[in-house]
Amino acid sequence: MKSLQHPKAWAMIGWSVLVVELPFLVGMGLVQALVRCAHCRGVWLTFWPLLPGAIPSYVFGARFGGWRFPVALGVIALGFVAGLFFLSYRSRFWRLILMVGGLLFCLLAAVTHALIAT
Repeated sequence: MKSLQHPKAWAMIGWSVLVVELPFLVGMGLVQALVRCAHCRGVWLTFWPLLPGAIPSYVFGARFGGWRFPVALGVIALGFVAGLFFLSYRSRFWRLILMVGGLLFCLLAAVTHALIAT
């Protein structure tokens, strides 16, 4: 039986972005549906792609202000996508790596939303 071909690089980049950002997109959708404050909904709508970087910057005590805050969160989120891509692209176990990454980012999204809600 012939094994399945490994996906191309662009497909793996798409999967990596989907794994990292999908839990935060779902969270943003829930906020848009459940929160009544227009300002809060606008902030969530603006910052949801950057939220994967929120917990690491909080844990390491990074204090950014002004324009550096979204840039730092975006760099961390991009680092997550790049790291997941490089881990899974050359591996035979790319499906398992992406699945475990998805579970970890679901947990990270839940912790991030809980931290923001408190």
